[in-house]
Amino acid sequence: MDIIENKYGLSNEIMLEQCKALHNIMFKKIDVKKGRGRNVKVVKEFKYMCDGDDEVRARIERSINWYSVP
Repeated sequence: MDIIENKYGLSNEIMLEQCKALHNIMFKKIDVKKGRGRNVKVVKEFKYMCDGDDEVRARIERSINWYSVP
């Protein structure tokens, strides 16, 4: 399973907090204006959008699901 590994001997609760912090950072959105003049539309896009970021977002969500199970 592709999750964020617990390499430092941390408890599941602390790993869950770390994953939630990463989730808040990677899923942050900003308003971006598209178009010119009167045709301007405001679209919400991810603040951090590079190659491979979708895979990172999916990995963070899988890790949150993994560490939240008691």
